[in-house]
Amino acid sequence: MKAFKRVILFIGLTLLLLLGILFYINLREEREPLPEVNASYGNEPDYRQREWWQSTAVYQVYPRSFQDSDGDGIGDIAGIISRLDYIRELGFETIWFSPFFKSPQQDFGYDVSDYYQADPEYGDSVLVDSLIREIHRRDMKIT
Repeated sequence: MKAFKRVILFIGLTLLLLLGILFYINLREEREPLPEVNASYGNEPDYRQREWWQSTAVYQVYPRSFQDSDGDGIGDIAGIISRLDYIRELGFETIWFSPFFKSPQQDFGYDVSDYYQADPEYGDSVLVDSLIREIHRRDMKIT
């Protein structure tokens, strides 16, 4: 067993010595400096100027539970409109709505049956138009 340990020690020291010699030789060689690389190709975007969606704060609204305006216990579009100033005062510039389209409500509104109508629980198309107008009047965006 002692002989085996000596062989392992000898191999380890030999490798260490060899690495040291190679490192020393590598340091002594004179090398040409690397050429400067101009990484600008002239057509890449200026990343300091961001698109609006790269720097906006987004507030997600789940209409069903956000704000009830008529006392039926279900949030609605009129309730959202009444809280737009609050959302803006918090510093949000963009609103992301969970679905409020017409739905059989088997999946909390995510099972949309008509993308052209608001679910009657939340309001009608006139209220949706009003919501969009009010959001834009406050210089906010919708996603």
